[in-house]
Amino acid sequence: MKLAHLIFFILSLIIVTLPRFNWGELGPLKSLVGVKPFDVEQYILYTDYFRGEKNSTVLESPFAYRPLVPFLASFLPYKAFTSINLVNLIFLILTLFPLIGLLRHLNVRCLFFPFLYFTTAHQDI
Repeated sequence: MKLAHLIFFILSLIIVTLPRFNWGELGPLKSLVGVKPFDVEQYILYTDYFRGEKNSTVLESPFAYRPLVPFLASFLPYKAFTSINLVNLIFLILTLFPLIGLLRHLNVRCLFFPFLYFTTAHQDI
């Protein structure tokens, strides 16, 4: 795959995810979103726990058994929610490589990402 195509895919992924980054809906979508789900709050607490800002009694199952993204997010200097979403975005970009390889192997010429709208709105870790 040409480098230009890869850069195009990465930039497309970022552009598609930006409108919902950190639950920041654009325009009329804001009224349809509501409050953050319980799982989002738990991952934020988990990231704060790794930063030493919360104690472990705050963590609930099954979120306490999914430590990788909150752990990595705890090293970033941003708010917990932003850090989690940045880590998720990095993992999404890294996932493009095997996805593109699989599509090339299957000789698929058309690509559509219907799931990207939800990628950084909240974390499905």
